[in-house]
Amino acid sequence: SVFYSACSPIAPSILWALIHSKELYLQNLQKLRNNIRHFNQLLTDNQLLEWQEDYPVYWTSHNDLYDFLLKRGIFIYHFTYPAKTGNTNTRIVVNAWHEESDIERLAEACLAFTGRAKS
Repeated sequence: SVFYSACSPIAPSILWALIHSKELYLQNLQKLRNNIRHFNQLLTDNQLLEWQEDYPVYWTSHNDLYDFLLKRGIFIYHFTYPAKTGNTNTRIVVNAWHEESDIERLAEACLAFTGRAKS
């Protein structure tokens, strides 16, 4: 649109960071993929979460999972979207900042929610 045709160019410092971040980006992308794969392996044959292969977002219709995990110090997404009057979306988002122990703790808590936690 005409409104955006006169926007300022990208700030030089941001452009420099973008140009020089390829290695860091690729390292974190690999870590994210490893985290997704690890979480999926820990949740085999679950009836709690749904997901798409290689995508870091997991969703459930079990909205009480939010409170269950929050009581265990695990914060996940729990909101209505796109309108406040819509259905609640309960989602888990795995990212590259998560450590293997975080993924394992989350999976164990999800399995405990379904009553199939390891003894």
